[in-house]
Amino acid sequence: ICEPVIFNMFFNKRLEETFKYLKTKDNLVFKKHHVIEVLSRREYQMRGYAHEHVIYYLLNAPLYSRDMDEESRAKLIEFIDSIITHICTMTCIKKKKKNSKVCRFHFPRFPMKKTDILTPLESDEGDDKNYESSYTLICKQNLKKIVSLLEMYELMFKAEANKKKKTEETPNFVKNFDNFDTMLTKLSMTHTEYIDAIRSSITQDTVFIKREPNAISINNYNKHLLHMWEANIDLQYILDPYAALAYLFSYILKADKGIIRLMSEAVKDSREKGFTQHE
Repeated sequence: ICEPVIFNMFFNKRLEETFKYLKTKDNLVFKKHHVIEVLSRREYQMRGYAHEHVIYYLLNAPLYSRDMDEESRAKLIEFIDSIITHICTMTCIKKKKKNSKVCRFHFPRFPMKKTDILTPLESDEGDDKNYESSYTLICKQNLKKIVSLLEMYELMFKAEANKKKKTEETPNFVKNFDNFDTMLTKLSMTHTEYIDAIRSSITQDTVFIKREPNAISINNYNKHLLHMWEANIDLQYILDPYAALAYLFSYILKADKGIIRLMSEAVKDSREKGFTQHE
């Protein structure tokens, strides 16, 4: 950034006006559930660009409970749908075992026929957490098939955008992959098998937004907020307040590795030259 001071003044003012608008009763984002409190933490990328981690507390927003009745659950999902409607780079890839790689931002996102709140798949035998039932293993095998197909689609989609890498199969593959039912046919799975495969990948109750297969690389967003902010956003409904606070405080207490490394090198250099830390 050439003018970091001006940039941050502009960013602060823009964020201030956004928060002010979201707290009004006639806002188009949260509507009657306007924002009553905001918690935020700013983070800077290596190039100096800022992005904000924000928790919004909404007025009379429906709360989630695993034992809630079907009517309350349906109203909650309707609420989420009324508000919430990136392709991987070097910064979002993390290595796993056997040199495999996975996106730490969970891309590609799983397509869903409708918005739902899924619970982890539980073992159907005994209380041994290390035990995996035969059905659980089948679900994990299905999960691998799903992820493999989604990764193939991403490659084909990139090839479609890049004419140099396009093959004869690319247009038909991309064209035929814009429908949820078509995807299930390609996977040779029922809807229940597909959902249980996704459940085998989570360890806590998780919201999955309605998503067509051609939107697996798109963040959760609100069209009004996106139009107003004009930058990348990732909007999520919080199921677990404790997890949200832990997430936010992990950023507040997050060590800046670059500065710590620089300070350590400065201390080491000063010692080698015979200076005290104070000097």
